[in-house]
Amino acid sequence: MITIDYRSRTPIYEQLVDRIRTLALGGVYAPGEKIPSVRQLSGDLGINPNTVQRAYNTLYQQGVIDTAPGKGNFISADVEGLRLQQRKALLEELAHAARALKQAGVPVDQTLDRARKAYEEEEAQ
Repeated sequence: MITIDYRSRTPIYEQLVDRIRTLALGGVYAPGEKIPSVRQLSGDLGINPNTVQRAYNTLYQQGVIDTAPGKGNFISADVEGLRLQQRKALLEELAHAARALKQAGVPVDQTLDRARKAYEEEEAQ
């Protein structure tokens, strides 16, 4: 479920953060669900436990996971709030990109076609 691309230039902890956030916001992990311990995940992936801990700390700061001392790490109960924040940020990025495309002279039809194609490519995966 959680995979790492060891050839990527993206640091491993960032890949972990992105993957776990995606799984949580995508509903693969349910709110309140326990995620693998630092020791378990580092062993499964063959990476340093400090790397996993760094990712978990980042996820905690972002509100994606909650920590219960002695019990483990769990997906935040407020995943829907996180989804709304993510959607708002992504729509703002899209608006920024649309303005830049307009300024570059790209027709709106071409912009919409490319967005449609990106959706279709994502659905095919």
